[in-house]
Amino acid sequence: MRELKTSDSAARRVKNILVRVKELGIAPEEIGDEQFLTSEEIGLDSLSLLEVIVRLEAEFGILIPDSEVFHAQLETVGNLTELVGQHRENEGTDSGT
Repeated sequence: MRELKTSDSAARRVKNILVRVKELGIAPEEIGDEQFLTSEEIGLDSLSLLEVIVRLEAEFGILIPDSEVFHAQLETVGNLTELVGQHRENEGTDSGT
């Protein structure tokens, strides 16, 4: 049960970062997990993706290698949240939850 709560918390934090980086003007709760990162609503491009990754690394205390970012299937908000979750598991971090 705790894992689901951590997952929900991580998703919320990922969405908060997306809203701040892209200055979306919407509440993080309005972003669905299946929403495409390149959608008109989010509008993530390669430069803003890198900014989001840097902020996620700082927020979660993790390190995501550039090579992994470029080879990952980061199409949706959920994909991005899963990538963060994998690195949190691998690095044994649980900061901010």
